Amino acid sequence: MKSKKLLKLFPPYLPKTKKELDLIKRKFLMKDLKFEKNDGYGISNVNFNDSSILVKILVGRSSSSITDEFGFIEEVIDLEHDVIKVDFKEEFKEELSLGLEIYCSKFRSTLYKKNIFTEAELEGFKKMTLKTINDRIEYYSTKSDLPDFFKDLIIAFYSDFYSYISAFSLEEIQISDKLKFNLKKNQVILLFQTMFDKGVMSGMSQLDLYRILDEKTMYTKNGVYVDMKNTRTQANKLQKSHVSSAASIQELSQLFDENFFTTTA
Repeated sequence: MKSKKLLKLFPPYLPKTKKELDLIKRKFLMKDLKFEKNDGYGISNVNFNDSSILVKILVGRSSSSITDEFGFIEEVIDLEHDVIKVDFKEEFKEELSLGLEIYCSKFRSTLYKKNIFTEAELEGFKKMTLKTINDRIEYYSTKSDLPDFFKDLIIAFYSDFYSYISAFSLEEIQISDKLKFNLKKNQVILLFQTMFDKGVMSGMSQLDLYRILDEKTMYTKNGVYVDMKNTRTQANKLQKSHVSSAASIQELSQLFDENFFTTTA
């Protein structure tokens, strides 16, 4: 797993010109380890002939305990990293694959937001969306000055999206059996954890709560609803302060009663 996102195409849109592609590539090349070390390398040292970078990734972690002279015990987290080579073209292809999932998910979400639940409404919306996709394909096929490798990838991307929209039917729009929250993952966990701790929810164990969240809820990420997974692991990180909960609590306090999240049961 990469330590951070190395290339971002979505949002707002894919590069249309070589100049826009160069800007994306420059940001990618600047994430090479040699620039992070801050030992004299700067933007003027970026070589556009380079096609790959070296990045540090997290490959493992371990914990140990130390005891000071007063007998206080402190947990120490040791992180293990490795250095890998990442190719720009491969990263671009991976980002397009992710982008297709995002676009398809946003298409479905838009149907719910616009209350499109009839055959006529769906066909009208599909027709409008397909025209936009066709316009994009036409542009890249006839006007874009992108290198052929990237141009072909983007045309294939839009063609796949076109196929998805063309084949989409009302049968795929079903009432969800999961609760969708316009909240981030940590916010959903903290919201339910607070209700559990204050006795608003009862008749279940802590593990039951985590299992219900995994099976019956979705959170929002990049404007798309995502299935909740590994709630127990993330909740433990929040409780042990391995992940900060301050920002999530502050945002929740703006939506609900602030005292609900800052006072004990």
